[in-house]
Amino acid sequence: MTRKIIVFFKIFPHLNEEDRVNLLKEIKEVFKNKDKGYKDFIKYYEKNWLNYTIDFDEIESKGRLVRTNNICERYNERLIRKIGIL
Repeated sequence: MTRKIIVFFKIFPHLNEEDRVNLLKEIKEVFKNKDKGYKDFIKYYEKNWLNYTIDFDEIESKGRLVRTNNICERYNERLIRKIGIL
């Protein structure tokens, strides 16, 4: 169950506000009879992260490099730039 809730929360920043609110309601319903730890985690997420969004259009429009700690991602990004795709 823990994996499922984390997967849902990982996609939240990519959704619009209305979809996030609706999905959170569904998650609360699914987890309403589960351990207190799940309920506490959902409350924490709702309080601290529900309104967090990623604006990819703003990032891309300013020509910023999206940073990552993953060495493979950095390698691929540099390779793509070197061969002139970006």
